[in-house]
Parts: sequence; structure tokens; C-alpha cells
Amino acid sequence: MERRLTVGSLIKNKQRIEIAEFSSVIESKTMRSVIKIKQNNQSFKLLPISNELLLDSALKQGIPLDYKCRKGTCGKCAVEVIEGQNVLYPRTKRELEKFRDVNMRLACQARIK
Repeated sequence: MERRLTVGSLIKNKQRIEIAEFSSVIESKTMRSVIKIKQNNQSFKLLPISNELLLDSALKQGIPLDYKCRKGTCGKCAVEVIEGQNVLYPRTKRELEKFRDVNMRLACQARIK
């Protein structure tokens, strides 16, 4: 394979990113485990999106979760996390006040790591 010279290739001390290295970074950020949740006797699977609320992530993915206040006070967005608790940040103060069960979360308060 012949290497073609370009303007960018002539710059000294320019850092090169190998494609294999770059794709492994992308995979580690995007290929995360699925979160399985249950609300009103319906089960859903969603892909975790970093630093996003569970509710927002679910709605963006077309999952019809019930919600109302988005402040953690009404409890309408309560979900049971069946799988994927490890990709969520610890429960918030409001969640600790509302639920004794560690698998119950408020989708409007639970943030994805």
C-alpha cells in the first residue's frame, strides 16, 4: 500500500489516531448493557445514554413511560429496575424518601452514568 502525502501528513509532531484505537473508545462508550425496567406491569428495554435521566432516555427511544411533574414529587414515573442498576448513579434523596426497595427508581431522578 502506497502512502500518499497530504498537507496534514507533513506537519511535524502531529498526533495520529489509529482507527482500531478510536473504534474501541467508541465501543466502550456506546456498547453498554441494556437497562430493563418495569412500569404498570409492562417491561421495557432501553439503551443507556450517558449523563441523561432515565425518563429522557426512555422517551427518546420511544418507550411510553408514565410521568407528570419531572421533579420527583408525584411518583408517577416510578419504575422497577430489573437489570442495569450498575449503569445508574446512586439513588437521590427523593428516591430514598419514597422507596425502601432498592430496585424502585423515579425515572425523572435516576441519572445514567
